[in-house]
Amino acid sequence: LPRLQFFNNNVEAAIATRIARTQPHEEVRYEPLGTIANISAWNYPLFIGVNVYIPALLTGNTVLYKPSEYVSRFGLRITELLY
Repeated sequence: LPRLQFFNNNVEAAIATRIARTQPHEEVRYEPLGTIANISAWNYPLFIGVNVYIPALLTGNTVLYKPSEYVSRFGLRITELLY
């Protein structure tokens, strides 16, 4: 998926430490938020879910993913692919 390539290609730039000011020296650092919860919709479970759990995983977070009960097999497939 092109979306996955985009996230993978841009993650380092997105989380890189940036210098905000040189005098006095100030930096902006990005740290993982922790656990990200995603309750996926039944219509577009891949597109909507990927926008949440892939960037979260790439930036060092853990993800709690709950697929819609209407597409529970899709949730199982995502689990298999991530392992």
